[in-house]
Amino acid sequence: MEINFRSIGVAREIINESGLEITYAYDDLLFIENSILIMKFNDEKPSVMGIYFSTECDKDTGKDLFYKLKEAATQREINLESLGRFSLREDAENENVKIEFIEERGVFINS
Repeated sequence: MEINFRSIGVAREIINESGLEITYAYDDLLFIENSILIMKFNDEKPSVMGIYFSTECDKDTGKDLFYKLKEAATQREINLESLGRFSLREDAENENVKIEFIEERGVFINS
């Protein structure tokens, strides 16, 4: 079994400096500001982190958040990538939350 070490402290600095907070962490995902976005660690390239935006996040807010995070990340030699969007839904039957990732690289960046 391989153990991946992730720079959660650096991620927390990036997030906090951007005026945001981590509300939940699970495996390689950090849920930020009650799931308005998710930061994903890249175990193959530790100097790269990805961002998924909630489908409920509007274009202007998403763009603003991404550039705040990107600026803080760049100061720490971390490359931040916009990976796409996600949606959350509850599975009431077994009390789980399901995440659907929608790959859409550059969302909010090229608009």
